[in-house]
Amino acid sequence: MPTIPMLPRFAVILLILLALVLPHPSRCDAKGNAKPETVVFTYQPLASPGGALAAALKHDRVLREELTRLGVSLQMVPVRDGCEAASYLSSGKAQVATLGDMPFLKAVSSGVPLYAIALIKQNYGAVVGPMGLLPSDLKGKRIANTFGSTGHYVLLKTLSNSGLTESDVTMVPLEVTEMEEALLKGKVDAYAAWAPTPELTLARYPDRFAAIGKHRSLSFAAFSKNLADRRPELPRQMAAALVRCMKWLAKENRALERVAGWNLQDVKSLQPRQASRERRSQAEDLRRELSAIAFTPRMPKGIDAEGGSMAEEFRFLKKVGKIPPTVPWQMCQGAFRLDYVDQVLRNAAKYRIARFDYDQN
Repeated sequence: MPTIPMLPRFAVILLILLALVLPHPSRCDAKGNAKPETVVFTYQPLASPGGALAAALKHDRVLREELTRLGVSLQMVPVRDGCEAASYLSSGKAQVATLGDMPFLKAVSSGVPLYAIALIKQNYGAVVGPMGLLPSDLKGKRIANTFGSTGHYVLLKTLSNSGLTESDVTMVPLEVTEMEEALLKGKVDAYAAWAPTPELTLARYPDRFAAIGKHRSLSFAAFSKNLADRRPELPRQMAAALVRCMKWLAKENRALERVAGWNLQDVKSLQPRQASRERRSQAEDLRRELSAIAFTPRMPKGIDAEGGSMAEEFRFLKKVGKIPPTVPWQMCQGAFRLDYVDQVLRNAAKYRIARFDYDQN
């Protein structure tokens, strides 16, 4: 019986190395090229300024080039609110999202492995109602809100400060774009929402409505912990894109209007009526909101401190039953990653943060 000659040792080693280096057939396209890894980014066009910043990232040619170099394809998916964004993250359908502080804390506390890699907003959510209505007057009232959103938690905080709970009011679930009209038509007695909806209502009807309760709200770029730990350059590139975008918007007035226009296109795809705002007005709001964080996505030092505002919000969410009582603050404490933006700023040339190259359309 003929014997099969043994391969020389060096040939066996060479075959093993080739198997490790060459792309696996299942990760190749029809032409044999390696398929890019898809990263899904969910963002909220109706939430300002996160929706505008995400719209700018879609048009950032530098980010696109860097992700291509890393073998990544970025898929941007617009969603209506933070509750939907958190659902995408928890199900693994998305790896990146714009997310308000309280939805972020709730997601991490429920076991969703996330990092907050950059700050994108610092403004106020508010409960809006008729002039003269006090927080204590909300008992028995119909209040529009979006469950699980920043507005929902602002409402809980406002009620709690007056010794009330959710059970003392009638919660009316509505899209944020429907709240003002419902209030005007008397279908609800008040609404709770995030910026810019309360500001728009108060600007349009200064003699009819007022902010009954306000609460400072932060928003973050949230990134999958698993993906960040596996591919740490990806969150750095995302942080670099946010640094670059904010620098561009701080430097060029025309950039504000371009980004506002992109944002309004996204808004129109979700809620056509909401997109009736003028681009210039949207740009002015964008400038004001980014000025509140000095046009930089750096999170404040001490944001994860035991006595800080995030820990206070965490304890409040436990108090009202939105976070299990056994979850320790340490579970959220490690989720705030200031180092990504800091690394980008220390290596400005490498991350091309002054290279403003965006699509013209």
